[in-house]
Amino acid sequence: MDGADYGNISQDINPEDVESVEVLKGPAASALYGIRGQYGVIMITTKKAIKD
Repeated sequence: MDGADYGNISQDINPEDVESVEVLKGPAASALYGIRGQYGVIMITTKKAIKD
């Protein structure tokens, strides 16, 4: 780790914009996020904007 403190950016997510939340563990998390995903990943997908 580089020692940086990124804080808790989950507080910046508007619950109204959340479409889904997934928890990835093990090989699935590592395959997508490499060494940073080795302990698991919480993936939050937001809703897409509707264009007229």
